This record gives sequence, C-alpha cells and structure tokens, in this order.
Amino acid sequence: MSFPPGTFYVYMECDRGQYLVAFPSRGSADQFWRVVQKVDSRSSRRHHSQYFSVPVLPNKARTEGWNPDTCFVHPIPNDQSVPIAPPNHHPDNMNGGKFFVRSTIHPDCYWYYNPNRARIEVSRTHQTKFTIQRKEQLPSAHRPNEDILIGDDDVVVSFEFNGDQEQTQITSLTFNQWGGTLMRGSNGSSFKFEFFEGGFCATYPKNGDNGGPVYVASGPGNGERWEFVA
Repeated sequence: MSFPPGTFYVYMECDRGQYLVAFPSRGSADQFWRVVQKVDSRSSRRHHSQYFSVPVLPNKARTEGWNPDTCFVHPIPNDQSVPIAPPNHHPDNMNGGKFFVRSTIHPDCYWYYNPNRARIEVSRTHQTKFTIQRKEQLPSAHRPNEDILIGDDDVVVSFEFNGDQEQTQITSLTFNQWGGTLMRGSNGSSFKFEFFEGGFCATYPKNGDNGGPVYVASGPGNGERWEFVA
C-alpha cells in the first residue's frame, strides 16, 4: 500500500493539456482520484497510479473534503520535453486486490497466516496473500481497475484457506478499535484502510525466521507502515 513518505507525482491530461502534479503523498493523489470519479467518472481514466485523464485539475477542484491548495500543478508545454518524475513501483491499491503485506521496517518480513495458532504473524520464510475489500460498495459504479481504496475507506481483510478452497476473513480480538491480535474469524472486523499506514504492529523474530502476531496498534499513528506486494 505504502509509497515512501513525501511528494508523489502524477502526470495528468486535462482539456487537451498535459500537466505534472505534485501531491504531498500517494494517499492525497488517490483521494483526488476519488474526487474526479464523483465529478465525472465517464471522462476520467486512471491509466496507472501516476497517469490520469481528468475533467478537472486538482488545484481547480471545489468539492467537500478536498483542499486544492495541497498540491502543485505544473503545465507541460507542447514544445518542451516531459519532465521525469520518480516512478512508483508499488501495485495500485485496487478494491478487491490480492497482495502480500510486507513490513517497511523489516522488508524481509511478511504477514503470514499460522494455521496452528489461527492468527496472523510475521515471517521471513512464509507469506500469505490477502484480499483487501471495501466493506461497502461506492454509490456509483466504477471500472474495477479504477476502483481505488483511500485511507478513510472501511475495509475487510481476508485470505484463502483450506487448500485455497475457502475465503475466510480476519478479525481482531478485543477489537474496541485498538489493541487486538489479528485472528482468523467467521465475522471479520473492518479496519480503516489507513491502518496500513500506522495502525498495525507486529512482534518481529529475534532468532529464526518466524515472529509473533500482527496486532492493531494501541492508538492512532502508533503502528508502522506496511506495503503491498503483488
């Protein structure tokens, strides 16, 4: 999910012009994408995470929940070469996407479902691919590859179990929003998508390849950043 903190660049086409837009974060760029989908989803196209065709530029958008002053829009004249922006090599945060979840603090450690303990742990040698699905569908239909999750979305995390024949959700014990271990459960808890940016923690291996459980942090921002790997 995560892109290294800091400025995130997106090339945009709008009204026959080309632009390079600097957002304060990848999350901000994805939030703007949600804005343009509400404005006009038919004329908006997300070619990939750093290339949009849009009906309105982010510094001109006036809608609830969006601050047009948070980004910088640089026009690209036709007679000039296209500036090179730092590329994003992470997969797009598509609703319903399947990802491995990797620590940004210990990039050799991944989320892993331990069937012996029926919980999510971190491991250097084992990986489980998880499906990240919005709990409720958006009011209007979107192309599946352009339905992008943003931080405020409520998501359910699930994985394939029992020889990939059963899709099961994960839940959080003592889930009063904070502090619960991530377990296999029939009725999954929902989490804010932004939890992958600071809402989950893990007990890392001191010796060997397998660590302890993944759990919800004690409070907002007390966790760590996790990234998705396709």
